[in-house]
Amino acid sequence: MICQLRFPTILEIGATEPAAFQKKIRSIYPLYQRDDPSTVFPKKLARFLEGFSFPRTAELLTHKFLTEDGQRFISLTQEFVAVTEKQYRRWEDFRQQVYVAKEAVEESYQPAFYSRIGIRYQDVIDKTKLGLGSEPWISLIRAEFIGVLGASVAEFIGVLGASVAEFIGVLEASVIGDHVQQMRVEHLIQINEVQGGLLHLRHGLIKPSPERPEVYFIDADFFTEQREATQHVATVLDTFNRFSGYLFRWVITERLAAALIPQPIQ
Repeated sequence: MICQLRFPTILEIGATEPAAFQKKIRSIYPLYQRDDPSTVFPKKLARFLEGFSFPRTAELLTHKFLTEDGQRFISLTQEFVAVTEKQYRRWEDFRQQVYVAKEAVEESYQPAFYSRIGIRYQDVIDKTKLGLGSEPWISLIRAEFIGVLGASVAEFIGVLGASVAEFIGVLEASVIGDHVQQMRVEHLIQINEVQGGLLHLRHGLIKPSPERPEVYFIDADFFTEQREATQHVATVLDTFNRFSGYLFRWVITERLAAALIPQPIQ
């Protein structure tokens, strides 16, 4: 789960260490990392480049402030502040951390406005971990969403003719999805409830490693690039979160919903 608030370039963030910003969040995010783009070069090339007076690429420098367990962190550059949660559980908790980062950047640097507001959910459905390894994807994810993964061999033959059997090679299979190892789908969907709101939706079937079975990923990036005053951020984020919940619940079947063991909000 990632939330990013992008603002017009603030040179001060790249020119000096963000000590005032750190002081405001240090009680929650005590650890600090500096992601300097110069460190991505091989050592020999880095030493070679040191002989030239290239300007520092401050716009690429990222300051990271992490919780003690490293499961959540705030990223700060001269163009955005972002909160990343590795083990997302509840919107209410995550939203509070977004406000912590937002207030810290506004008190420290006073951005004029936000040029992009976005939240991004990345879900991976692993049948094996859920004890559903023998279940076909069509029983876990809506047919309208997974497309060819839920199509039956009979449907293919009916559309393309009996010769497709030679291509498929296994008429006894119940669904084409039994033979699909990778699939990637991409959509850009308008969200009318937010001015300029869009959903960049990527999803599909991937194989994490040769020895592991396929998993289904859903990457939902809700954003608007409409210029927004700082006081409107909460409304935009809450709307995107509500739609993300609608999307995920529509995508999964009752069978998968039960396997995920939903919990009531305390």
